[in-house]
Amino acid sequence: MDSMMKRIIEMILNTPGVASQYLKDELHVNKSQLDYRIKKINDCLEEMGFQKVEKRNHRYFLSVSAAQRRQLLTSGSSLIHLQGHERQIYIILLVILYKNLTLGMLAEKLSVSRNTILSDIKTVEPFLAARQLGIRSKRAKGYFLTGEEIAVRKLWLYLVKEEIEKDFELKFFYELLSIDREKLHRIDQRISLMEKELQLYFSEVKISYLRMIVYLSLVRFSNKEEVAARDIAGYGDLLNQEIFHVVEQHFSSLYSESSVQPYDQELRFIIMHVLSINIVKRTSFKQSPELLKAIKHSINYFEKSSITFFENKQELCDVLYQHIIPASYRIRFGVPDEGDLSQSIRQEYREFYFIVKKAVCPVERILGIEFVEEELSYILIIFLSFLKGEKITEEKQKTAVVVCMHGVSVSRLLLENLKELLPDILFKRYMSLREFYELNPQVDIVFSTVGVDTDIPTFFIKHFLTDHEKRTLKRKVEGTIFSRYSYSEGIDSLNLDGLLQVIEKYADIRAKGQLKQELEQFLLPDNDNEEITGSLVFKDDYSLLELLPRQNIQIYDKALNFNEAIRLSAKPLLQNGSIETGYVEKILEGYNPEYPYFVIAPEVAIPHDGPENGVNKLGMSFLRVREPIPFSKELSVRIIVMIAPKDKKTHLNAVTTLYNLVNNEAFRSALLTAPYEQDIYDLFFNELTENNKGQTKQKIYE
Repeated sequence: MDSMMKRIIEMILNTPGVASQYLKDELHVNKSQLDYRIKKINDCLEEMGFQKVEKRNHRYFLSVSAAQRRQLLTSGSSLIHLQGHERQIYIILLVILYKNLTLGMLAEKLSVSRNTILSDIKTVEPFLAARQLGIRSKRAKGYFLTGEEIAVRKLWLYLVKEEIEKDFELKFFYELLSIDREKLHRIDQRISLMEKELQLYFSEVKISYLRMIVYLSLVRFSNKEEVAARDIAGYGDLLNQEIFHVVEQHFSSLYSESSVQPYDQELRFIIMHVLSINIVKRTSFKQSPELLKAIKHSINYFEKSSITFFENKQELCDVLYQHIIPASYRIRFGVPDEGDLSQSIRQEYREFYFIVKKAVCPVERILGIEFVEEELSYILIIFLSFLKGEKITEEKQKTAVVVCMHGVSVSRLLLENLKELLPDILFKRYMSLREFYELNPQVDIVFSTVGVDTDIPTFFIKHFLTDHEKRTLKRKVEGTIFSRYSYSEGIDSLNLDGLLQVIEKYADIRAKGQLKQELEQFLLPDNDNEEITGSLVFKDDYSLLELLPRQNIQIYDKALNFNEAIRLSAKPLLQNGSIETGYVEKILEGYNPEYPYFVIAPEVAIPHDGPENGVNKLGMSFLRVREPIPFSKELSVRIIVMIAPKDKKTHLNAVTTLYNLVNNEAFRSALLTAPYEQDIYDLFFNELTENNKGQTKQKIYE
């Protein structure tokens, strides 16, 4: 089987009933190409004595025993099938790893023509140039990369991360690059010893990554391509001495076996990355009181700014501390944790960025760094995961664990997402694949981002699920675990050909193919509009437009003091019953001008208090005054947006949208100069509907 056939089998086994359209989208193939691959797969399965892949109503199923499943998932692929982009990546990886590679060798290794390789090399040249690298060829030397060695290694690690995202075990990667398995075994032994001695625990993904860091270092070092001292020297003061001694103790022998040249820079290169890699847990470590204090300030800022609260602040503080330490090293060493995951996070949760970026300022000052966008992604989802927690009740009959290999930030959010999506299941915890096999948890269900060898019913999931994937997962779980079938799910296995045979007994069919197609569309609709409880992002929260109808917007031209302005801004909320008068009094009593956290942007404030102090329902009002109102000695305000939060999260969508808008100078200026209330409403409406920045549940009325 080639690599694409292997991937199709994995997807069918991990997601029984996977739709043909989903396979085509994921694999970037058309119907005929997919049909061809399925036919070839069935030929191979028949030769092995296994059942064939069965297609029912555009969904694929494969019935195999546990032993057959293991055989299919662990067997290597005998053929190579790479798409253009994949082939170009492997050309770079091969050139980095091996000396004296000729055009013919590359063509033979990748099973394509020499002209194809030449075309691929032209394609990758701009990609390399953007990283200050080039690719050249000499008769005596073959193909090689030009540029700084540190840039070559950063490129290798960036590409390796992409491959790990596809398969953390890197089976195909090892096979195609002819990786020395004995050398990997020796590296693994030393990583294990280092973990024990330093009392830390890496996830499978991070071990796979660290393994290839060391492997590349050994290969490049043996090829006389060492890291320059100047590339490491600047980080000398940052290198933890305890880790240096442990790395030196366990890894030195790997270098001294084959060379007498100094290898100190290579050890420092490894240490840089050990310090930069996120860990699953650390058994024992000392915490900096100054950094802890800064993290607590960040948590408080996030709470005040987003008008929410965290019930388990100490755990949040510990998780942030554990994440921020390696993140700070990644920033200092110039190796941010980028890739598909961080890009997905930024895309899904973009509206929260402004608050999180402001919240981490105390941490940045203590550490002397600035969090880049990639690193902010993971800090952001740690905050969000703690907003989504639930109180665990033992009344739920089914228990589950989540197996995830991407560290504490992604794992926590995935766990909380599934809790909301599937409220009838008691989710015990998240864990790495290593922990799953070591602990052998006694649960009813496993949700996993990777294949798991277990007899427990397992649902394969992604770290980030689309709306369609959420609906599919929910239907599968409710049907399989609770025997609750929706109409379409209950007839999912309906034999349409058999149905047509029954119809033919009693009626003449003029267009059998068309009838079958229309029956399929009628009986098996695409329920993409079906509402899902438990949103994986805060899309179910109320939008800013929903909370700011025209009647909640006021303009007032006479001079007001602080108390008068607060009372006036509360008027629409009192009139529609969102709040009691006691809520307004609590705001006035609790506000401290020495700590003006109400002020969220120049001339903009968002007064609020807790939901327990007189909030009947979620609401928001907008007041603009002509004369600035002092909110502290230094800060005056002309726009007051009062929020009445009913809980800790249903207002988040509206609040974060407001933050982003009022911190845009042009938009804020328009709010301050709009002549009438309707104009202010129109500003919000046009911005949020035309640019799709707001998510409304219904048509907004004036």
